[in-house]
Amino acid sequence: MTESRVVFKKEGVAPPPSKDFYQLTVQADRHVIWRSWSINLRISDSRSPAQSIFSSEEFIEKKSLQTEIARVLGCDTLEQVLNIVSPASSYSLEDLPEDVIRKICLNLEPESIGRLAQTSKRLRAVCYTDELWSILFKKSNGSVEKDIESAAEVVGWRTLFMSSTLQCKRFNNKIDKSSGTKPWVLFS
Repeated sequence: MTESRVVFKKEGVAPPPSKDFYQLTVQADRHVIWRSWSINLRISDSRSPAQSIFSSEEFIEKKSLQTEIARVLGCDTLEQVLNIVSPASSYSLEDLPEDVIRKICLNLEPESIGRLAQTSKRLRAVCYTDELWSILFKKSNGSVEKDIESAAEVVGWRTLFMSSTLQCKRFNNKIDKSSGTKPWVLFS
């Protein structure tokens, strides 16, 4: 089998008392790779990692493997993998790597990022990262002073971004009401 682009990858440790480590990878050609490392605390009993590769059809039929994935990595992970490998599926925004989703978010309005975050748990996690909101804050405000960075460590970059945006909108509304014009618009 040739190397194919990875569209999904997740690792996990089996529930206690086991300490076995597992890795699930789904490739663009819809092959599923299940790797397992049996961890034994006895030095004399060491085993090599095991790897199984399944086509999408084999994976869909292999109920015992699906049960194992649900037990180790969760039902959400199993559902996501089944959606990726099913014949009727097509790739969605959620299937993209986090750094690509973050780059897409950098080109969206804050309201659109909020709506995107409501579509799934994974997108919510990416859309609410401090890394994303730090970049957005710096992009909209230019240089950032140390006291702003300290405040962001306490309340988070998203909260800081939203509060600064709200304050600027209020300021623009006050100017608009008092003079009838807006000399500048920081945020529209």
